[in-house]
Amino acid sequence: MNTGDTIWVTDPSVAPYGLAMASGKLYVTNWAGRHPEAADTNVARVPWGLARVNNEAGGGTREGSVTVIDPATGKILREIIVGLHPNEIVAGRDGKYIYVTNSNSDNVSVIRTSSDEVTETINLKLQPEITSLFGDSPDELCLSPDGKTLYVANGME
Repeated sequence: MNTGDTIWVTDPSVAPYGLAMASGKLYVTNWAGRHPEAADTNVARVPWGLARVNNEAGGGTREGSVTVIDPATGKILREIIVGLHPNEIVAGRDGKYIYVTNSNSDNVSVIRTSSDEVTETINLKLQPEITSLFGDSPDELCLSPDGKTLYVANGME
């Protein structure tokens, strides 16, 4: 029965964006990564609170993350570091893997749900020999109906 009651509330990390479920767990992408630790001096205020930044590289965020949450309790089980600005997230059909686009790192992180660790990073730079400054900004994912092909849409060329 749908009552509309709040079951739990949690704070996954800084600027949560995408959500997927696999292996009985929720996976949330966080554009600006984990919350900074108290002793961290390289932080900046963003609209969502404080973020870990790289002051030597212009003050942009220095990590992205995926938070793993128990859907029954809202308890945070793990925080996984991925590339910069993780956006789209999709679960494999069998629930064994999670795929995450990292738009500012020009790659896709592959997370094994049994260990909640990144097992592979797929580089999507189409022409890295031309410039290291311009990327391809992957921002959408889709699995084929049989789950054997991962399609990635890049925001830039």
